[in-house]
Amino acid sequence: MSESNRQVALGNQQVALGNQQVALDNPYNKKRANPESYLERELTTESDIKSDIFLQDNISRPFNVTPHWHDCFEILFVIKGSAMQTLNQQKFLVKENDLIIIKRGDVHSTFCEPGEDVKIIVIKFLPEFIYSIYSHSFESIYITSFLNINISPVKNLDNSPYLNSFCWLVNSLLDEFTKKELSFEIAIKGYLSVLISILVRLDMFVIPEILVRKSQKQNNSLTALLNYIEINALKENFNLNDVAKNLNFNYSYCSRYFKKNTGKGFHEFLTYIRICEAERKLLNENRSITQAALETGFGNSSVFSKAYKRMRGYSPNHLINIRKI
Repeated sequence: MSESNRQVALGNQQVALGNQQVALDNPYNKKRANPESYLERELTTESDIKSDIFLQDNISRPFNVTPHWHDCFEILFVIKGSAMQTLNQQKFLVKENDLIIIKRGDVHSTFCEPGEDVKIIVIKFLPEFIYSIYSHSFESIYITSFLNINISPVKNLDNSPYLNSFCWLVNSLLDEFTKKELSFEIAIKGYLSVLISILVRLDMFVIPEILVRKSQKQNNSLTALLNYIEINALKENFNLNDVAKNLNFNYSYCSRYFKKNTGKGFHEFLTYIRICEAERKLLNENRSITQAALETGFGNSSVFSKAYKRMRGYSPNHLINIRKI
């Protein structure tokens, strides 16, 4: 398909995707009746809607998002202007057509200069959404975020063949979520599925291979393994030998099986789970570093601090400072 057939006209122009003409009334050019009415929702597995989509408009409602974290994935797409995005102590000056991926547990914040015309579309969804795309039943709290920990979080789409499609998708998602017309949930799932496929093609998102290539029987085996690890990960002396015994696997086979199906080692996954839970305790439960370490299986604060800095790139003391904001 030629690029000319994929032109997206923002505002009230026509959007051409293939041979289909879609009228797009650009939602971020509208003035909202009550710009102060939006309150960011916390997404949980009990939420009626498993996603949250909204526009941050620095003119209609000035925004500076203080450092925080959550259990869902978050996609930011800069429509206009520029902002300072902090992600796990890394700072990025993001601008128009920049795409930012925020993973479960990433500590992030956004700063805009007062009065500057900045518009950012925010799309949040739970990891469970990824599993719902596929027909196989598969459950894991941590694995999708874990597989994405080393992915570069920011990419500019100016020269990408996916720019026009991405613009159309994020605006369609915002429009559907804002209007909430009949069957909007189906439309959101469809648009969000296509958006995630683009992220995969841009090398900005990794889908667990088990979802794509494995049989239901293999899914059940890996789900059992991951669930057992996730349930027992915070026990101090928990190790791969415990997993192998529980699943009636040989120790060496269990190690190879995990590596083959995730591309990473068991100990790295175990450490990731413990760090995620320690972050929750530090930020949400006001635990000290020593308390968080002992409650998440690290044994002592020194082991925890070294593991944390190795994985996140900064000291857990940074979380204590965030807590004071």
